[in-house]
Amino acid sequence: PPAIILAMETGMKFFDFYWFQNKISIGVITFFGVLAALLSLLLIFRKMKKTVHIKEEKIKVDYKPSILFILSIISIAFLPEFGIRPGLIGLITGFISLLIGRKMIKKMIIDFDWNSFFFILGIFVVISSLEITGLLTDFANWIGGFGISNASLMLAIIIWVSVLASSFIDNVPYTIIMIPVCNQFASIMGVNPFPFLFGMLIGTGTGGNITPVGATANIFACGFLEKKKQKIRLKEYVKISLPFTITAVLVSHILLQIIWM
Repeated sequence: PPAIILAMETGMKFFDFYWFQNKISIGVITFFGVLAALLSLLLIFRKMKKTVHIKEEKIKVDYKPSILFILSIISIAFLPEFGIRPGLIGLITGFISLLIGRKMIKKMIIDFDWNSFFFILGIFVVISSLEITGLLTDFANWIGGFGISNASLMLAIIIWVSVLASSFIDNVPYTIIMIPVCNQFASIMGVNPFPFLFGMLIGTGTGGNITPVGATANIFACGFLEKKKQKIRLKEYVKISLPFTITAVLVSHILLQIIWM
C-alpha cells in the first residue's frame, strides 16, 4: 500500500519504480536490500538442519486463482496509465475471486482468518484516532523540529524513524502523513524530494517486518500459523525479523544515498 499511495500522490507509474529521473529507482534499490537480507537469513538458519516431516495432503489443483493473480499484477502495472486506480483493480479482483470460488463460499467464510481481520480492523481504528486527534501530525512535526539543514542527515532520520514508527504504526496512515512532510523538508532545503520520499518508503515498507503487528501480511501469516497450532512468540519472531529488517534497510539506505544524494 505505501508504494501505491506514493504513486497516486506523485503520479509515478509502474516502471518509474525501477528507472526514474534517469536514475535507478526505489524498486531496484529495495531489491538489493531484500537480497542482502535474505542472505542474512542463511546465517540465522545455518544450524537448522533437522529434517521436517510433513504429512502428505491430496489437494485438488485449480489454476484459475493463479491466473487471476497474475492478471491482477499486470493490471496494476499497466491500467493506471489509462486512469484506472489500483484500488478499483483490487476491488474487481476480489469480486472475481468470489465468483470463481462461489461453490466453496461457505468453506471460504469458515476458513477465513477472522481473528486477524478484526485485529487489523481494530488497528486501523486506533491509527485513525491518532490521525484525527493530530498525534501523527505532531509526530511528523517533531521530526521537522530538529532544524537539520544537511540533506543526507535528514534522509537518515526519515528512514530510521520510519522503521521505528512502522514497527508499531500501520504504514498506510503514516505514509499519507509523511508524504507532504517529506516534500516540505525538500522544499526548505532546496533539494529533490524523491530521495526523502523513497527513504520514507524504505523505512515504512520494511520496518513493519520487525513486529508481527507492523504489517498486514505479518498479522495474517501469524494468524495462519496459529490456526495450525504454531504459536508465534514475540521474542523468537524478533530474533529473526530484526537482523533481516536492519540488513534490508541499511543496504537500501546506502544505495539510496549513493545514487540519489
